[in-house]
Parts: sequence; C-alpha cells; structure tokens
Amino acid sequence: MLKSVPKNYAILIVVSVFFTLVCNFLVYNAEVVLEYLVKRDLPPFIFQDIARFFAYLLFCLVVTSKTSRGWWQFYILFIPIFLLDATTLIFGRQLIPFRFPYATVYPLLAIICAILVKKDKKLVVICLFVMSMIFLIVSEWYIKPAMVLKHHMANNVDNTVSSPFKNIDVITVHGKRISIADTIRGNPTVLEFYFVGCKPCDEKLNYLKILKDSCGVKHLNIMLVCDGNATSFDNFIKNAQEQGMSGLSFFYLKGNSQRTISIEGFPTQFTVAKGIICKKEVGFNITIAADWLRREIELIRKLAKD
Repeated sequence: MLKSVPKNYAILIVVSVFFTLVCNFLVYNAEVVLEYLVKRDLPPFIFQDIARFFAYLLFCLVVTSKTSRGWWQFYILFIPIFLLDATTLIFGRQLIPFRFPYATVYPLLAIICAILVKKDKKLVVICLFVMSMIFLIVSEWYIKPAMVLKHHMANNVDNTVSSPFKNIDVITVHGKRISIADTIRGNPTVLEFYFVGCKPCDEKLNYLKILKDSCGVKHLNIMLVCDGNATSFDNFIKNAQEQGMSGLSFFYLKGNSQRTISIEGFPTQFTVAKGIICKKEVGFNITIAADWLRREIELIRKLAKD
C-alpha cells in the first residue's frame, strides 16, 4: 500500500507536519507572542479555533494538487493535526473535549473544503463552506461557551464545607504575618489563590475589581493569595504594587499552596462567609466571565444579608 503513494507526497508530509507544529504554536500562543513584540498587555485572544480553520484552509489551498487521485492528500494533511490534538488524552486531560476532539473539527472542515475546491466540486464546496460558517458561528457563540461553563461548574463546590485554612499564615505586602482563618471570620470574603504570570489569574483579576465595585456590599473582603512555590516574594511585591489602589488585598503564602490547601490549579477561588466556605471554583475562562460575575454578585449579596 505504501508503494502506491506518489514520491512527491514525501515533501507534502514534511510540510504538513511542519505547518501543524508552527501553526498551532502561533495560534495558541498568539497573545503571548504579540505581547512580547509590542511590549504591552493585550486583550485575550479567544478565537483560536476560527484562526486554525482559516489558516488550514489557506494552507491546504496552496499545497494541495488538482491532479491528485484518491484521498492521500487528506490523510497527509489531517493525520498530523489529529495526532497533535490527540496528545491531549495523555498530557492535558482537563482540556477534553475542548481541544480534542471538538477543536479538531475546525481544521478537518478546512482540509475537506480545500481538497474539494481543487477537485472542482463547486456545489459541494459551496454547501460545505456555508455549513462550516454556520458551525463556526454557532460553535463560538453558543456551543463552546455552554461547554466551558458546564465544565467550570463541574469543578465548583456550592455546598458549605469546613475551612482548610486553620494554622495557615500569609504575609502582607508590608511583611506582616497574619492568619487566614482570623481574617475570614467576619464579613463575606473572596479568597483567590494565584501566581504571578498566570494568564487566567490576570484575566480574573480585572473581574474581581469589577465585583468589588459593583456588588454593593460595603464590607466585602477580596484577598489575593500568591503561591510562594511559583512566585518569588520580590515578584509578588512588584506585581502587587503594579495593581495600585485596586481595593483588593494581596498576600503571600510561603511554600506550595497546592500541597498545603489541596488546590488543584490556578486560579482557585473560595467564597467564604463567617469562616465557612460556601463555594469553591477552580480555573477561569474569559468566555464565562460575565456569567461568573453575575453569579458571584448574587451570592455575595445573599451572604451579606444572612
């Protein structure tokens, strides 16, 4: 069977693998790359899958051949991206089903569209392309946000649980050591664990500021606790000073907070009232930010009345 593969496909295999690696690196790290080039913070780039669709569409239109017989070109173009996304099964199971298999549908549609264009299947191409555009729109604005929200809510603990913060001290920006348990005994408190350089943590920080200003609870306490295992104390101080007068309180926890408090990832939020944890949330995604803010305001107001 391998002998039936044209020799010029060897070049296409190399080009396909190279494009797959470079394209996916740039798409999923576009924000980081651009921020490095322009030397300033940029708004989050949330349309990676749409970018992959059009990148693969243009790439396949350039490299595919009209005279090619069979579907060898499809296999050569699709297998590398399939295998790359499938590594999620081993190295990033928390990204299932977002990165694989759902996100893999985007380049799949692009590759099929490009090959059919080269085969002059005009009517089929038009129908498939229109269907692909409908899929992209519905997926980005309805399906994916619903999937992300469902996955996020699955990591929440909405029932009251005992506090894991006994005998745990943190350090203020002024170097004073205080007890978390003593700090969260009174008013409603949002306790946020983060580390400097965590992109979802930075995104959520902006919404924590909005929460502080818009919830209408005067004595709401928002504590941001920096993980000492991932961030040095000097970087913590520098980052806290950059936030200025944000109305938020910054603290530093020496050691590994994931081991000390059994945190699964960052950011991790504990919503606390009278020393009791009422809700726990792990992670943050910009696509659910508005929904998170609405739910958090409702909860904080309810806790303030009780």
